[in-house]
Amino acid sequence: VVNVEANSKAFTALRETGVLRKLKPFSPLIAGTLPLGIDLPGSDIDILISGEDLLGIKTKIEKEFGHKNSFKCIESFVLGEPSLEASFIDQGLMFDIFAQRIPSIRQSGYLHF
Repeated sequence: VVNVEANSKAFTALRETGVLRKLKPFSPLIAGTLPLGIDLPGSDIDILISGEDLLGIKTKIEKEFGHKNSFKCIESFVLGEPSLEASFIDQGLMFDIFAQRIPSIRQSGYLHF
């Protein structure tokens, strides 16, 4: 069970940006230190998403978040899988979005979670 509400700044940032709602078609999961309750000041918000059409995902991410501070979106290969890594700053927090064709719940970032 993920208790994001325990970190009110992160919870507010997630709500205000609408990032989970905007990424809903891609099965977003919050991973990393935040849901574990071990986040520190300056910790980012890691979001895993998945979908078959990585170009479509990239287009959606650029449309929704491309205007945010420090936005970047790069294509890469992680563990041999085509991947997207996007990040931006909003509400004073860094958001990191990681996308692969592998279902979010089976991605290595979630399995290590």
